[in-house]
Amino acid sequence: MIMSEVLDSLANKAVERIQQLIDLYEGQSNVSLHDHVRTQRKERAARAKAFRLIYLDTNAWKCIVDFSVGKPTLTPEMVYFARMMELAGASGSFAFPISAPTLFEMDAMTDSVTRDSMCRIADQLSKGLCVIPFTERFDTELRQIKSKKFDITEDLDAFLCSPAELLGIPEFSANGFWPVNKLTFDKALFDVMSEMPFSTLLEVTRDEQGLKWDNDRGVNEENLRKSKLQVLGLNLNTAIAIEFRELIGAWFKDINVELSIEDLNRYAYRAMLYWQDNKGAKFAPTLRSLSSIRGLMLLDPQRKYQKGDINDFMIAASALPVASAFFTDRKLKNLITDKRIGIDHYSDCKVVSGFAEMGRYLEQAL
Repeated sequence: MIMSEVLDSLANKAVERIQQLIDLYEGQSNVSLHDHVRTQRKERAARAKAFRLIYLDTNAWKCIVDFSVGKPTLTPEMVYFARMMELAGASGSFAFPISAPTLFEMDAMTDSVTRDSMCRIADQLSKGLCVIPFTERFDTELRQIKSKKFDITEDLDAFLCSPAELLGIPEFSANGFWPVNKLTFDKALFDVMSEMPFSTLLEVTRDEQGLKWDNDRGVNEENLRKSKLQVLGLNLNTAIAIEFRELIGAWFKDINVELSIEDLNRYAYRAMLYWQDNKGAKFAPTLRSLSSIRGLMLLDPQRKYQKGDINDFMIAASALPVASAFFTDRKLKNLITDKRIGIDHYSDCKVVSGFAEMGRYLEQAL
């Protein structure tokens, strides 16, 4: 099915569904869009609790897809893992959520047979569960740091969303389409978009050329920055603080907010001090995980950023607060499980590397 046909099909279904939802929400002006989204996420998170959540890196997804289309290049370990994944999917006991960094890498797979299989398998395994994008998580965690809400407890609804929300809360004008107030329309539109399967994102971008994710992007710049900072003789805490400040500085810049070095340092100092004094606290886990992994990378004079590292670190930070297990490669596992950054103090996620070990984990869990 070509993209225009996909869009036409989606549009026809959406029009009918939007009208149903408008009839449902009309007159509910006391419920804001923000509260409506929160309610929908709580319901999604409640459904997610019926599953063991496992996060797959893109290589794991690719292995499953290659097995499904009969590619002859798979090793015995890869075949074993893919067969265990088939059993896990059929059991109904597991769900495999997806984050935006993984979506971008999936979207870079342009072979039509691979993409068709990826669409089908991602829908089957993800169960419509995705991880809230970094833009929103950073906003939430920075607000918590600023207000010193260190003891806040976050449930799954603070981390899980629908596939459509990976690219932000959808917005569209109702003018000229429905004679209804904006709030009612926005809530109906949100529901329609959030009901769409993950494969919709891969279908509508299938034929886009020149806009695919490039895992080489930013690697040279990171290595140049790393070499300049390493001459300062950093310790680990300083390296993590530098990466934390870099991350939030880039986030504020993206939303056109100018912060002084003093203000950025204040955020970093407040968070770092709390984390050091409360190693088991689950406070601001996305920023903590990402800045810790990047800080450890910054400290290592023998290691340079390689293709895919930047995205891999973001994938890890998406998985660790949400999943029971994270399936990845040994290189990333060694970083995440390094005792110096102590991610195991605040994350219960088991990091599993290698196709044989992934398969064994699933076999034991089935």
